[in-house]
Amino acid sequence: MPPKTSSINFQNLSVEQLSGLKEQLDVDIQSLGRAYDALRGARNRFQDSKGCLEQFKSIQKDQPILVPLTSSLYVNGTVLDNTHVLVDVGTGYYVKQSVSRAQDFFGKRANQMKDSMDNIADHIQGKQRQQNQVMDVMQQKSQAIQAAQQQQ
Repeated sequence: MPPKTSSINFQNLSVEQLSGLKEQLDVDIQSLGRAYDALRGARNRFQDSKGCLEQFKSIQKDQPILVPLTSSLYVNGTVLDNTHVLVDVGTGYYVKQSVSRAQDFFGKRANQMKDSMDNIADHIQGKQRQQNQVMDVMQQKSQAIQAAQQQQ
């Protein structure tokens, strides 16, 4: 659903006001773009976690595994329980859940991120439409000013 915006008649604004409005729209679009990218990163992490759990289902109890300490540092470990995992549910809290329940959790969170991304994408498109309208009016006003100057 497109965002609700108040209607502004851009024709009533001066070129300076239009320029300021265009700059504000640029800032808004960049800010929304950063929020969209952050949500996409979070969604990818949730989807990756859900996918890892699918692979985890095939690991047998007492099977040796490598446990990552960082993205490039690992230690040897052993699977003690292949039916439950600890899930980071936010703000430093971890909850022990069954693998299937954890998959549901990550799937729901990924869907929430997608919904938020869609909402932000709608807002970005609305801001871009406004920006195009502002630029069109700025161009019309600039051409009118040039034409008036040439007639003098």
